[in-house]
Amino acid sequence: MSAGSSRTRQAASAASGVRRMRWTKNMNANALRANYRAKGGEIAGIAYRARMHSFFAELEPSIPVMEQNLADRVRYIMCSKIFDDAELERLRREAIPSSNELAMAGEAAPQPTD
Repeated sequence: MSAGSSRTRQAASAASGVRRMRWTKNMNANALRANYRAKGGEIAGIAYRARMHSFFAELEPSIPVMEQNLADRVRYIMCSKIFDDAELERLRREAIPSSNELAMAGEAAPQPTD
């Protein structure tokens, strides 16, 4: 496909009233948070896209996005290096509490006795 035909298609879709959504940095960050939370530290999970979509809908309820588009966006964010490694790690830690934090929370919670 040539660049000209791509521009023609974009112009045609704009003329028909279909508009591309502009993703803000905050929306991108929430997409990554939803991705990290859905995967829960796993490399690959079963049905993670549906969970990711659900978590994203909680974070950004006013943004209608399909599961596939969200998954594509997360893949684009990771490949394009929009966020540096430190920022990615911060977003991952926000989305997935570490095992140390979970242990601390477990110690603070009252334990049932026999």
